Amino acid sequence: MPTLEEKVEQIVDTLGTLRDVRGVAIANTDGFVIASKFFASDISDEKFAGMVSESVSYYKRIMDEVGAGRVKSAIVEGENGKIALIVVGDFIVIILGGPDLNLGLARSTLQEAAKDLE
Repeated sequence: MPTLEEKVEQIVDTLGTLRDVRGVAIANTDGFVIASKFFASDISDEKFAGMVSESVSYYKRIMDEVGAGRVKSAIVEGENGKIALIVVGDFIVIILGGPDLNLGLARSTLQEAAKDLE
C-alpha cells in the first residue's frame, strides 16, 4: 500500500501530464506546499499555494454566508490561463493551466485525485 507521500507525488505527476498545464500543487489549507511541480521558473510554488489557500478561505466565508455548504471545488478563468482546484479535507489540489486547459478533463482528474487522497 503506497504511503501518503507516494500518493501525493503520483497525483502531482498525473495532473502534470494534462495538456496545457503550467503547474500543479498540493497544499494544506494553511497554504503550505506538500508537493508541487511547476513548468515555469518564474512561479513561486509557496506564494501560489498561499494565495490559493487564502482564496479558498474567502470561498468558505462566502459559502457560509449564503448557506451553500462546504467548498468542494472551484474554477477561475482569466484571459491567459485557468486555475482549477478541489478541496479534500485539509488538502487543496490545484492545477494552474494555460488558456487551452480542458476544464472538463481537469475537473475529472482532480476528482480522481481527491479519491486517492481520501
